[in-house]
Amino acid sequence: ASFERGVEEESLAATKNISSCTQWSKEEDRILREKVEHYGTQNWVIIARYLPGRLGRQCRERWHNVIDPSIVRREWTPEEDAFILQMHNKIGSKWSQISKMEPLLGRTVSQIKNRFYQNLKDKDVGQIK
Repeated sequence: ASFERGVEEESLAATKNISSCTQWSKEEDRILREKVEHYGTQNWVIIARYLPGRLGRQCRERWHNVIDPSIVRREWTPEEDAFILQMHNKIGSKWSQISKMEPLLGRTVSQIKNRFYQNLKDKDVGQIK
């Protein structure tokens, strides 16, 4: 069923000429928050119907990477940096798995992956202060 939804969304995108590069407006973010509160986080195709030009996949990604109020947005701690390096050395770039571990709960997969590639990939755990 998940594959079928993806194919359905891709064909919808082709027929509506939906651009994946259009920035989200404050109004779209407001509607997304409202619809997630009403429908939950499992009904992205339904939620997308309230956002013309948006796909369920785009709504899901916007929610999980930007809008979700449970996302941790504080500065990165040395402990988090050391943990990312340690886990990357142990299990590789399995960012989804790493994001589910303490002390990184609340950080998104994108946050963790970006932190590694932008700030940590050339460092050793001993270099974190």
